[in-house]
Amino acid sequence: MDTISKADLFKAQQGEINAVILYKKIAERIAKDNPKIHEKFMSLASDEGKHGETLRSIVKELYG
Repeated sequence: MDTISKADLFKAQQGEINAVILYKKIAERIAKDNPKIHEKFMSLASDEGKHGETLRSIVKELYG
């Protein structure tokens, strides 16, 4: 079985953080024109943030 390195986990975590930033920027731009879609993008950002936190806790558990 292949192992996942600390660097790989950090890279995955950074991807989640980048997604949060992207979804929030999209949400900001669309807020006035379409509040419903704004909320969906904010929900996506929240979900990605949770993924990032999960990865952070995994790294902490595995590597201290």
